[in-house]
Amino acid sequence: MTEIDEAIAQHPYMLHIERIVRMAPKMTDAEREALADWAEDAVESFIPFDASNWPGWQAVARRLAH
Repeated sequence: MTEIDEAIAQHPYMLHIERIVRMAPKMTDAEREALADWAEDAVESFIPFDASNWPGWQAVARRLAH
């Protein structure tokens, strides 16, 4: 791996995305529904949509950590 590849791999945003990718298949139906409801509103916002900003990721991570 080159220095640039290593820097990208260690970037905090990339690590956050990796966590999301690993957590998403383990989400409960209620968590998926909450994400979908939040996304509906977020897509209509003037701020560019980014599902990684969903406030519920922390709760999913805490649940899966135990």
